[in-house]
Amino acid sequence: MKNSERSALTRQRIQQAFINLRKRKSLEQIRVTELCRMADTNRTTFYHYYEDIYNLNNEIENQFMKECLENFPYRGLAYEDPERFLLEFNRALLPHKKDLEILAHGRESDQFAKMEEWMVNLAKKDNQSIEEEFFLTFLIGGLVHIINFYNKKKKYSEELIKEQMTKLMHKGLRMNHSK
Repeated sequence: MKNSERSALTRQRIQQAFINLRKRKSLEQIRVTELCRMADTNRTTFYHYYEDIYNLNNEIENQFMKECLENFPYRGLAYEDPERFLLEFNRALLPHKKDLEILAHGRESDQFAKMEEWMVNLAKKDNQSIEEEFFLTFLIGGLVHIINFYNKKKKYSEELIKEQMTKLMHKGLRMNHSK
């Protein structure tokens, strides 16, 4: 086995052990020693790959989001078809949704901020004016805030939230486009 293959397997073991620990513990409760024991590796190896537990969490989260959105076919289509854009963005996250929820536990705001950044980058059009870019960032930031706020409250169904978000995005983009 080559070094690169061995390295990839070691990282994979560490990441899987970490996700298993995150299912039961907050980020602050996980100790590198415990993680290394579960991953059948040592602390030196862990620190060779990761700065700390937080860095590991962020790396896995970014990796999942990148895998989900890497081939997103609806880039720049938020203006033409906001409903489809939101639906497909949600679908793109589905393969890792459970893992992303596990990694976000206790730090949902950080993950929502990352999601907002990804959505803005995917929604941007080529040759977009600075005003359009700011408006799009404002609009998507508001939508992500709605998801975060109402997910915590569990006051409305996921379907109703999606429906209202789509309406808001349609209205906002139409309003900004008609200027």
